[in-house]
Amino acid sequence: MTSPIPAPGPTEIEFPQTRKRIAHFGYSCQAYLALEVVKEVFQVAVPWVWFSTQFNSVDNVDSSNPAQIYLTLSRAVQDGDAGSKIIRGYKASMLDMVIKNVSDPFRSKRLQDQINLASTDYFRPMVWLLDLQAIAQRKSLGVDGLLDECRRDAEVEVKKNPGQTLQPDEHLIKDLQGDEYVTIIDG
Repeated sequence: MTSPIPAPGPTEIEFPQTRKRIAHFGYSCQAYLALEVVKEVFQVAVPWVWFSTQFNSVDNVDSSNPAQIYLTLSRAVQDGDAGSKIIRGYKASMLDMVIKNVSDPFRSKRLQDQINLASTDYFRPMVWLLDLQAIAQRKSLGVDGLLDECRRDAEVEVKKNPGQTLQPDEHLIKDLQGDEYVTIIDG
């Protein structure tokens, strides 16, 4: 049996050991609880990440703009607005993920209860800076080739979900590694 999802701790930002210059980056905004549920359900830290090449990607709709996601989620958390549209959306997505991917009924019920009862603090937003150059190098691609691959992956995923529209600056990476991103805003 797995342990309950840990409560969010104080805001901490960890700098990489080597502060190398990053020339090509992506931005992603995550909610603390969503990441913890993904870890619990899939037993991996980050199975996939949607990102944009600009923090305030104004050509994208608000739900695909990392800056807007951060602002909306941060405001809901600071206001303690558990009924906000963004928190309700996160809860619905996480509950759906648990229902579809957790076969053990006791584990599924425990996770669903934790999601339903989570305070707004659990939805603390975290902005990640992705090192696209390092990811491209790992995959033996150039940055343009990586962005093409991530764009194709995003197109495939959006086609699986009718009603969604792929945004101009929206990409999906399916195998982000822990040393390829850093949290630049936590909370």
